[in-house]
Amino acid sequence: PSLFKGYLNNVAESRACLKDGWFDTGDTAVLRDDDGLVITGRVKELINRGGIKFNPVDVEALLDLVPGVGRCILAPMPDPVLGERTCAFVQRDGRAEVTLEALLQALDAAGVAKFKWPERLEFVTEFPVTPTQKVRRAVLTSSLGANRLKGVSS
Repeated sequence: PSLFKGYLNNVAESRACLKDGWFDTGDTAVLRDDDGLVITGRVKELINRGGIKFNPVDVEALLDLVPGVGRCILAPMPDPVLGERTCAFVQRDGRAEVTLEALLQALDAAGVAKFKWPERLEFVTEFPVTPTQKVRRAVLTSSLGANRLKGVSS
């Protein structure tokens, strides 16, 4: 096996990703019973609520099933006590009214632990995405408080 020596002219980033001869990709994964590896997300996408970290993807999949939700993305919002709390950004599909209460009822019915529940709901007309169409959660987080994101409303 071989590994590159680091990023050109970026010592800090090189130190952050190269650890004991391993390249830390920042991905989270699970090992299947057949020894296959399934990438489940990115460490930077984890929400850390009071020291309990969770991947929002599974919760988003459940919230996408709530009537009226076209797509839901969870993003962290800063909190002085817990570090982060969760905000649900919803793109509506127009079939039904979407409320925070409806989202929480769906999560409760599915048996989702309460620390994963969103505590705020924001509506968006579109999600900020990368050139590869991955949602930019950091942009969602930075839009909180100022509602600077195009099409955001509470």
